[in-house]
Amino acid sequence: MADDHGSDFIQDILGKLLFGLDGVQDIRLERTSDGFHAHVFPASGFSGESVREEIHCALAKNLPLVEDHIHVSIESAIALVPGESKSPQRIVLERVNISHNPDNRFSVMVRLSRPGSASVEVTKEGVYHLENVIRLAAEGTLEGALTFFPPKINGMILGTKHIEIADENLVVVLLSLHLREGQVNASGSASTKRGSHIGAVSATFKAINRYLELCSKE
Repeated sequence: MADDHGSDFIQDILGKLLFGLDGVQDIRLERTSDGFHAHVFPASGFSGESVREEIHCALAKNLPLVEDHIHVSIESAIALVPGESKSPQRIVLERVNISHNPDNRFSVMVRLSRPGSASVEVTKEGVYHLENVIRLAAEGTLEGALTFFPPKINGMILGTKHIEIADENLVVVLLSLHLREGQVNASGSASTKRGSHIGAVSATFKAINRYLELCSKE
């Protein structure tokens, strides 16, 4: 591998590449003697094998010269509720749909579920514009997910953005969770290959899970 400066650059590119994949919920990168070890947590609805294949294709296309120096481990899913790590019950995305309405308006519907609970469906409507589609899809996902949280936890979408990195189109979501202990911010990103609204939903899930993973370790 390259020197430390080169390795830091590769690690930054690798992290952005993996976070932008549809099947990746979260990652943890470790430096090794000859490269990197990527611990990858699959997103809801993606099997470990499909995620491994998605990563292999992305590395072969974007980082072919260092692919042999990157070891990938597919890890078990992250528990979505603090204190339930022994028996994780994940919030699952059942369906997301976008429809065009008259007068240049649209609606985006997100349906979520969790074992032992009824499904929750949230619909957001607005003027059709890319940034508005992204924001309302993120808001609908967060609103639905919060129904599975303890009652005193609230939250809001602070910002969303569509960006392009190395020929990849991504959605970035920044959200805030309001707890009794204070306010925490979390961010997530995802590819728009299957649609900007689906990318926004996936990015919002990643932001929520990133906070909850840290919370479960406390």
